[in-house]
Amino acid sequence: MSDLQFFDAFDVYVASANGLVCCDECAQDVGAGKPYVTISRTGSSYCADCFCPDHIGGDLFIDEIAGDFRLSEHPDRELLLKLALTDSPDWRHYPPFGANLSDYRGALNSPAIAQSLLAQMQSALATADSALAAKTRMRAIPVSASKLMIVAMSENRSPVVIPINM
Repeated sequence: MSDLQFFDAFDVYVASANGLVCCDECAQDVGAGKPYVTISRTGSSYCADCFCPDHIGGDLFIDEIAGDFRLSEHPDRELLLKLALTDSPDWRHYPPFGANLSDYRGALNSPAIAQSLLAQMQSALATADSALAAKTRMRAIPVSASKLMIVAMSENRSPVVIPINM
């Protein structure tokens, strides 16, 4: 089943010389000849700098070579890395998103800290994608007194290694 069915409808336009298009995120004029995205459900418009996949509910990115939108080839990996790098409520449109791993900055690596960190990561994954959480096992591997790796494994996929510097 494709993730595309969960996306909001959106269109990509190029701003004309005589039409003013204001970005809803940065409140700046998009500028003639510049691309912008309009989301059908909300009518919101975003310049290329402010548009993010979160606005339409999927894992899209702008292909730097073709300059077009593409689906991520590894959405599960992308999700796990986004969760690890994000604190709640960093994402304005999805406040519960994030594992809050920055809470562990300065902590010394110990079995108790590793288990607590794993629990936060698993909880964040369950909130973001319960189906992926059900089929993903995570393990914390100590690297040094201030570093560890979280290895996330699920069936038929390469393991995702998330380095954590505390």
